[in-house]
Amino acid sequence: MKAVAAGLVACHRVAVAPYWAAARQQLDAVRAQHARTFLEGGVEALLAALSPPLVRWCAPVLEIRHPRPVEVHLGGRGLILVPTLFSWRAFSLLYDPGDDAAAPRLTVPAVTDPVTGAALWHPAGPPTADPLGALLGRTRAAALRVAADGCSTTELAARLGVSQAAASQHTKALRDARLITTSRRGGSVLHLATALGRELLAGNR
Repeated sequence: MKAVAAGLVACHRVAVAPYWAAARQQLDAVRAQHARTFLEGGVEALLAALSPPLVRWCAPVLEIRHPRPVEVHLGGRGLILVPTLFSWRAFSLLYDPGDDAAAPRLTVPAVTDPVTGAALWHPAGPPTADPLGALLGRTRAAALRVAADGCSTTELAARLGVSQAAASQHTKALRDARLITTSRRGGSVLHLATALGRELLAGNR
């Protein structure tokens, strides 16, 4: 077991760690795009936009190009979408036939063209380069990235590892710059990146 663990660590050090900054930005961008599609058009729009060559939404059935024929009835369990960088021409459906309560997981390609994929594994600059961090400051840039998916002040503080007061200062600065919006949801607030903030994140990527 120790040899297997050491091998996994060595593999990660060579195959993943040097490219993780670019890979994480790509995954964050895909998740943000899915979230925007869901907010603007609902579940049906999200399912229809996943990957037209590989997926077809024919309500109430999601048809997926799959290596073998299989039918999965959700029965109200929901479906977890998992963006992946390691498969750009196929989906994988992960589910436990013996567990009727667990939601199936559908891996969704986060890269749909070879040019984008090549850029991730052969970055033009050093993986530690962060022009957005240089512009806004590392913590504030990280706050904008978190807000791309939507978050409360408490969640933002936890993700950044700062106090809620500091998180509020960062959200005020980003809001004043029109990079995020803040709306109240019950007893908490929701911070969400604006179109301008998303464009800034996309340009940095």
